[in-house]
Amino acid sequence: MRTIGVALLIALVTLSVGVTASYAHHAFGAIYSTTDQVAFDQVEIVSVAWTNPHTRIAFDVTEENGEVTRWNTETGSPSALSRMGWLRNAVRVGDVINVAVQPALDGTPRGHLYRVVLSDGTEFNRRGALR
Repeated sequence: MRTIGVALLIALVTLSVGVTASYAHHAFGAIYSTTDQVAFDQVEIVSVAWTNPHTRIAFDVTEENGEVTRWNTETGSPSALSRMGWLRNAVRVGDVINVAVQPALDGTPRGHLYRVVLSDGTEFNRRGALR
């Protein structure tokens, strides 16, 4: 009987650690603003990483003073994006796009990619492809 109790205790601890780690990984509000968005028009994509756990897109933003800032953004997993209509070749290095980003809380030029509008007007957002 004691062996079953110990086994149950170990199982509960293991499950709680797994849930905590998963929650920490997806603690969106601890990393990115949940209320603010920053929009950039006519930015050039410099890298696309269609990899798990999150697809990453980097682009250069030319500031009003002429300085160029590289923004690194992340969005959903490739499989989640594919189910919503984003395809691997939807955005490519060199494409000029309009974007909306939920910026990092620490002020660094990174964020959660909220919306992308391609040069042909196709819009991708967190809910999938729109036209």
